[in-house]
Amino acid sequence: MLDEKDLQAIAQLMDQKLLPIGSRLERIEGRQDRMDVKLDRIESRQDRMDVKLDRIESRQDQMDVRMDRMESRQDRMDSRMDRMESRQNQMEKQMTARFDYLMEAIAKVDRRLVYNTQLLNKTDKEIMRDMDILRA
Repeated sequence: MLDEKDLQAIAQLMDQKLLPIGSRLERIEGRQDRMDVKLDRIESRQDRMDVKLDRIESRQDQMDVRMDRMESRQDRMDSRMDRMESRQNQMEKQMTARFDYLMEAIAKVDRRLVYNTQLLNKTDKEIMRDMDILRA
């Protein structure tokens, strides 16, 4: 067994050996504290970034909704334009048919006017001839 002096010598040796380990541990703890502070800052920044990202996502969702509404309106407008074009085509066909009918009616009236003018000219000549016969 060891006596008291040997035990004290061993204890002093242990203290001498442990002293650098203790200072190292203190430095490590100091570093760890600084790392905790840095991590806290990083987490704070990350939290702010998450808030900003949430706002951006919210705005994106709102824009998507608005875009969907605009696309729906555009679809309705396209549909209305198609119906208007169809009606316009129908009206053009009807107007063409009516114009053709009017042109036919005008041509008929023109033919009648020509006939009546010819008939009047013929009748006028006959009247003039008859009057010449009566005067003679």
